[in-house]
Amino acid sequence: PLILVLNNIPFRGSIEGPDFVRRLVPSLLTTSGYVFASWVALVTPSPVAGWALILLVSAAFVATVLDQLSMVRGLRDTTTDYGFKMAVVVTKDIIFGLYGLVYCLGIFNCVSVHMEQIFFTYGDVMLKVSQVSALVILRNWQELVVVQQTLQGQISRSKEDTVRLIRKANALMLSMECDGSITGWNEHLASVSNMPEEFVVGKYLQDLVAVDCRLAVLNALQQCRSGLSTGSIELTLPFSGYQGEDEVLHVPILASFIMQLGQDSSSIIVVAQDLTEHVAQKALEERQGRFESIVSHELRSPLHGILGLSAAMAESTADRQQKKQLSMIQGCADRLLDLVNNMMENSAQFKRDMQKRRGEISAIPQHPVNILQIIREVMSMTSGAVDKAGKPLLKPNVKLINNVRHKSLPVVRGDPSKLTQMLYNLLTNSCKFTAKGTISIDASHDAERGFVELHVIDTGPGIAPAAMKRIFEPFEQEDGKDTRTFQGVGLGLSVAQGIAKLHGGIILATSVPGEGTTFTARIKCLNEPATCDRAFATPTEEELISDAGRASDHNEAVPFHCDDAQLERQLTELTARIDDVRVHKERAWEERGNKPLILCVDSDSINQQVVAQNLVSCARVHRCMTAAEALELLERGPERPKVILLDLMSHSLAALQLCLDIRQRLKLAHLALPVIAFGSKSMREELSMQAFWAGATDILLKPFSGNALRIRVNTALELQQELAGAVDAATPSIPQTPVTSLPPMQRHGVHSTMDSISHVFSAEVMPTIDDFDAAERGWREESAMLANCRAELEEAWSA
Repeated sequence: PLILVLNNIPFRGSIEGPDFVRRLVPSLLTTSGYVFASWVALVTPSPVAGWALILLVSAAFVATVLDQLSMVRGLRDTTTDYGFKMAVVVTKDIIFGLYGLVYCLGIFNCVSVHMEQIFFTYGDVMLKVSQVSALVILRNWQELVVVQQTLQGQISRSKEDTVRLIRKANALMLSMECDGSITGWNEHLASVSNMPEEFVVGKYLQDLVAVDCRLAVLNALQQCRSGLSTGSIELTLPFSGYQGEDEVLHVPILASFIMQLGQDSSSIIVVAQDLTEHVAQKALEERQGRFESIVSHELRSPLHGILGLSAAMAESTADRQQKKQLSMIQGCADRLLDLVNNMMENSAQFKRDMQKRRGEISAIPQHPVNILQIIREVMSMTSGAVDKAGKPLLKPNVKLINNVRHKSLPVVRGDPSKLTQMLYNLLTNSCKFTAKGTISIDASHDAERGFVELHVIDTGPGIAPAAMKRIFEPFEQEDGKDTRTFQGVGLGLSVAQGIAKLHGGIILATSVPGEGTTFTARIKCLNEPATCDRAFATPTEEELISDAGRASDHNEAVPFHCDDAQLERQLTELTARIDDVRVHKERAWEERGNKPLILCVDSDSINQQVVAQNLVSCARVHRCMTAAEALELLERGPERPKVILLDLMSHSLAALQLCLDIRQRLKLAHLALPVIAFGSKSMREELSMQAFWAGATDILLKPFSGNALRIRVNTALELQQELAGAVDAATPSIPQTPVTSLPPMQRHGVHSTMDSISHVFSAEVMPTIDDFDAAERGWREESAMLANCRAELEEAWSA
């Protein structure tokens, strides 16, 4: 009876509690009855009673077996483990039948009592072990069945959810078989493509996409079937109207293929994103970039013209009132040019922020930058800057101090022009708000974090704590009653912050109202031992400067490190000498008998007028509006120009092609025909490098002064004259001796003729070449002396 109960426990989950008890009671009673009757049959003295009990036991056993089989059979349609339960019940019935057989054999003395006891002992152990094992296996089987049913239910619900998601999702989604035949097409995709689901179901995706995208779809399907990740691919769906319209829709999408494994078969789900707005935004950004480039050029060109013409007019007039008015015009043009530069940089910063939000990485400039040189240049620029009233931006009671002059700073990787603009914006901002005291620049090196910190410290009115959070926002200024008295639109600090972030750093501000403000610009630097003073100084330059410092008119050393009075005298002497050189050269340029021809290639007539106005005293300027016109003049013109002035910014491709044609097609070297290209501070460095590789001799950045243009043009002309003079001097006048007057050996002997030529060359040509080398060394020493004088003047001016 105990084994019967254990054997029926697995049926408890398939039959409810009360029904299970009622179903088990008859079998339990018959089993208990025939077990007891089998014992009574052995102990009763009456053989008739014994055989009657044995028959009763057999009938009860058969009835119990049939009842158990009937119970299991009734569960065939309600349980998934029917076969296993039936096997357990049948096994139990067979073992119990064997028990009855051995029992009967023992009655007829066919089996000894000892063997009967052994059989019952081992059989009982095997029966219990097998029943317990069966129960454990059946329990695990039931748990597996429950898990399988749960998974099947989830899969079924997942399929339903997937179908519902595909149909109702806002994303573009479709389902298809592994061969690409479409089985589902959601409503959003139907609205975008103008094609309903019933029209595309059954068709192949590779037949619907554009021709150039079909190979990508086939590769993605193959990767899905192979279990590989496809990533995202761009597709174009050129759908025509399904009702016969002539309109063709080109829908760019970004599709991801996802393999969906099913119980019977697998399918592929495609989740796509409509790139129409993205492509339109990208095209808009490209148009905006071209527009900004055009606007930048169109704004800068008139400003360069105003600066150039006003400077030329100021040089040519002696009226002090006119000079003052022209100076005011130049100040206004400078401020407008500074505003244009800040606006263009602010626009570029906005585009970088948009790229960062989209996950795109902006490239950090990687050019070595001499921070010390930039600080010197910016301080010089700030000292000469003027405000909107034409007055110096640096107030008379404010002293500009450079505390970085003798410091050793590491080399910084970045864009020199942008870093100059950043520091200039910080300095001019301090100059605007500082009425008295000092504005100092200091620097430090944070080696642990790899930063160079530039500190701009002023003694101005300070910034209110409430305004500190927004001073770096574009078009923001500190509120206050005196705010409107200061010039600017609030872009300087914002642009400076953007430049610092572009270089992997940041600008921090600390301020104490009434005491002053400190701006700290952190810029990433190289993790190298090289410093600016070593990395940007070559041994040749050091030697030349040293030689120039030791050279003077009386071969005496010029002591540059002395007291203030001696330094002032030396500076006065050096300035006078440089002025003498300048006056002498300018007089020589103006007194040329035959003024050289200069070719100016620029599509802007104002820029050409600026060039002509600045060169009118020393050259003749021929103007060409296009590069093709200039090339035709070079090939067929009656007179070849001595120097070409070429604008790079208006039509850069045509300008680069003209440089290539001059060097490669016309075979004209740099000294034969120098090409001075005009650029701007906002010009990409790639364009300047391309210009040099194409054949430009020098690049002059706008806005330039008339003196800078004249010096470059006349220097190129002087080099041409020196080269021509050296060639003439190196060409000996060999007497034209008739061949017949030579001795027979010299007439017919090649070696003797070559010996004669070699003798003449050694005697006449080599000394001239040596003189030319000596003149070149003298010129280099003079250039080094001038460079040294300029550096000392700048340092003295800064001090």
